[in-house]
Amino acid sequence: MFFKKVYFGNVQFDSAVVFENSVYQESFSTFDSKFQKNTIFTGSQFKGETIFKACNFYGNTNFSAAIFKDNVQIVESIFSENGNFAHASYNKIADFHRTSFHKSVDFSENNFIGIADFHDAIFDSNVDFSKSHFTESIDFGNIKTLKEINFTHCILPPYASFSSGTYSIATKFHFAEAVLPQLINFSNNSDIQNEIDFLEADFSNDSLYSDEGRRWHYLNIYRSNIPKFKIDYQHFRLCFFNSQKADKINLGKNGDSLILEMGHFSIYDPRIYKIILSSNSYKEYLKIIFPNTQLSDPIIRIFLKNCIREGVFPSRLSDDEIIAIYERLLRAFDVQGQKVSYQALDIEYKDFKKGWFKLSHWWNCYKYHKEWIFGWTLLFLFLFTLITYSVLGKLNRKVEDNGVYYIKGIPRVYKTRSFKQFLGNAWYSLMYTSSDLFPF
Repeated sequence: MFFKKVYFGNVQFDSAVVFENSVYQESFSTFDSKFQKNTIFTGSQFKGETIFKACNFYGNTNFSAAIFKDNVQIVESIFSENGNFAHASYNKIADFHRTSFHKSVDFSENNFIGIADFHDAIFDSNVDFSKSHFTESIDFGNIKTLKEINFTHCILPPYASFSSGTYSIATKFHFAEAVLPQLINFSNNSDIQNEIDFLEADFSNDSLYSDEGRRWHYLNIYRSNIPKFKIDYQHFRLCFFNSQKADKINLGKNGDSLILEMGHFSIYDPRIYKIILSSNSYKEYLKIIFPNTQLSDPIIRIFLKNCIREGVFPSRLSDDEIIAIYERLLRAFDVQGQKVSYQALDIEYKDFKKGWFKLSHWWNCYKYHKEWIFGWTLLFLFLFTLITYSVLGKLNRKVEDNGVYYIKGIPRVYKTRSFKQFLGNAWYSLMYTSSDLFPF
């Protein structure tokens, strides 16, 4: 069946609605409608904008293998029975915000090319996103999920938000063999009751995790139940912001115009990231969010892209709040016996507290690398030997001859006229320096 344009509102369907393999050439819109029986759009193509707003689906609903070529909104709606979206494809924005799924819902093997927005959604039963591919970003902020949410074998986007969720004792997240986002916002989740095991994810890509091109997964766990997160510090790093509160630093959005402290710019301006990073106030802000990250790191652009999309910079944390997160995660690593991760995190934590002056790090890495002292000793010995070489004749004299420290066994320095004489002077300079530094 082919339809050019569909619009209806406040309609009640008392029998099953079956539009399998239908094609909608333009927009499809319905508001405040009630589907009393099963609703079937299996294999249908929606070529224009698609809207199901404030609708009630009382029977089973099937959008499996549907293709949405433009923006789709299935928002503020209620699915009373099972929902099936398996193998569906979304070419642009897929918006499911404030939609309630009272029974299980299947989003397995979906392809989300644009933004996937599920904020304020309610999942009363299991929800399955396994083997789905997310390209742009996903927003599960403020969701209520009472059972299990499955992301196994997913390819997740660069940014994912799970902030401020509501969970039950039965809520579980599954990330086995998933390709994780580079930036994961799991903040303001104090009531997490079951372990979230990110270490089950897929870390097999050598191009992402080699020492030459390592890609960290940055995790924001501000005001969350930190011991419930199972991570390591070989693949993860911390970042710090409060996504529930706007920062004082200026960022506004008016349509396609971005309002910065330097003026108004188009959000499509290819220079926008360079413009933001040219400001010292924005640089200082970003260094608090990512205290151990270079501003050239790709994670900065991912973070800024999300800020631009939402039109707000999330609030930075105070030093006390950041220190509290570090210390709680350190305790978790200690309890779990993750010694390598504990060491890496402890070094980063001490660097944060020391600020720019990291002498203890440079000297012996806070006692984690005591062998570095030998290298520093040799370096200082070499440097002082170079200095001594140029003034050995003046140093190696008796005090009454205006000398400093006299060693009888070292002869009077002669002018260097040959390589042999150079080696001799160098040797005596080394001996003089060594006896001065190590007088034993």
